[in-house]
Amino acid sequence: EQVPQSFQIKFSVDNMASRMNYHLAIILEGELILCPQSEHSFRFITAYSSPIEGLDSPLYRTSLEGMAPKWGLDHDTTQILEYMACMTAHIHSYMGGGVPEFGREPWDLRLGQIQRMLESEPSVAWSQNASPDFSIYECCRLTAIVYCKAIINYEPFSVACSPDDLDRIYSIMSLVPITRWMQISGVWLWMLCIVNPAARYRLEGLRFRLLLKDCAGALGLIDWQILVNCMERFLSIMSWIREKGRRPPTEVNAV
Repeated sequence: EQVPQSFQIKFSVDNMASRMNYHLAIILEGELILCPQSEHSFRFITAYSSPIEGLDSPLYRTSLEGMAPKWGLDHDTTQILEYMACMTAHIHSYMGGGVPEFGREPWDLRLGQIQRMLESEPSVAWSQNASPDFSIYECCRLTAIVYCKAIINYEPFSVACSPDDLDRIYSIMSLVPITRWMQISGVWLWMLCIVNPAARYRLEGLRFRLLLKDCAGALGLIDWQILVNCMERFLSIMSWIREKGRRPPTEVNAV
């Protein structure tokens, strides 16, 4: 029996090389290595939405409102992801010269409010008996705080994610079965992209890199365009942070 063409594409050498290209750029916080991003054959599709449940991610969805029943997540966790999706979309609109989504309020003040709100939320004590739902909430909360710090301060993710942040995220993430993470692989990929740069010189780095490889591989197998959307958006955020971080403070604040 002939192998379907879609199956051949998903396992093509080009796709494997593209995925590795993304991984290296994210972990090293640099540009695409194997080929220039401008020449990359797979591009971001703004209006794309996967028909498969559980693949949506804060990295490319403008809004995640109403996704709680689909993902099986509680309201608080979904609200955090909604904030992160809105933040990402807002920054991307700025990068493209669009209209700010937070109105006239300076976007950095709004992000600061979100960060302080997340930091004031009750923390889930580390426990082997913690339920997966509570552990997912705490992982999302801690990762979102790192995301806010990196964007507000124009810091690389390897700096914004402190050793203590990484230790807590790693410990709590380990409490959730991988099968559960795979059910919300779009969210999990967002988290792994954020923490992997900080883990590259840590003992846990190998574990995080393997998780990123497995998550991206599974996501790309199910829906290649979703993976591309997530990776392209995250790389653009990283590039934006690098560009802002190199500018004098007065010039950055003027933009």
